[in-house]
Amino acid sequence: MLGSLDPRRVGAFGWSKGGTATACATLADERIRAGLSLDGPMQMNPPLAGDLDRPFMMMSAVFNRATDPEAAALWSHLRGWRLNIQAQGAVHVSYGDNEALFPQVAKLLGWSGQQLQDVIGTLDPDQAVKIQQAYPLAFFDEHLRHRRGHLLDGPSPAFPAVTFLP
Repeated sequence: MLGSLDPRRVGAFGWSKGGTATACATLADERIRAGLSLDGPMQMNPPLAGDLDRPFMMMSAVFNRATDPEAAALWSHLRGWRLNIQAQGAVHVSYGDNEALFPQVAKLLGWSGQQLQDVIGTLDPDQAVKIQQAYPLAFFDEHLRHRRGHLLDGPSPAFPAVTFLP
């Protein structure tokens, strides 16, 4: 439909290597006004050649700044609005459909609770899905639609597993 896309409000996001690609694309293409990484490993080759001055958010699980030098290196190149959150009990696959699908698969295949936990972590699957819906929406609403909410301001009682990393 004519007029349904606004090239002044382009955002990008990706999971895993897609999060890394999002960081690279956001740095390279100024049309991308905001970028979000869902547990991206940030293994950039070649390393970033500049700083990113637009909003960027990292939703971490395994690849967090405290334990991952590549994530820490990206963080040091973020000069615009930035935020890094982590869901306690999340694993790498927690920011995707796996949280909703694997419990169903586990029932069909007769997995033990431990087998399921080994795959999707200890974060409650329903809470994981709500987190992966609410936080990206709040980020893009704020930075592309200029609709300021308060979810990104700090911890929320609605999402007790989410930690704001300093």
